[in-house]
Amino acid sequence: MGERTAGAVSGPSSDFLLDDGGVIALPVAFMQGPAGEIVDGIGVPPDDEVHPTSADLAAGHDIVLEKALQDL
Repeated sequence: MGERTAGAVSGPSSDFLLDDGGVIALPVAFMQGPAGEIVDGIGVPPDDEVHPTSADLAAGHDIVLEKALQDL
């Protein structure tokens, strides 16, 4: 319910020590969506896409919550 996620996920990472004493953290796996697709940079679409506006919220209407309650 809502909008596509930001897609800002790369999965768990491991730290690797560098010769100069620094550390670099690199992802060792990618998060995948339900169909096996990589979601980093793409996001996950909701089952029911709902686009709230600032006018809705200013008027006291949370259309995402209202849609979720309808679907119960």
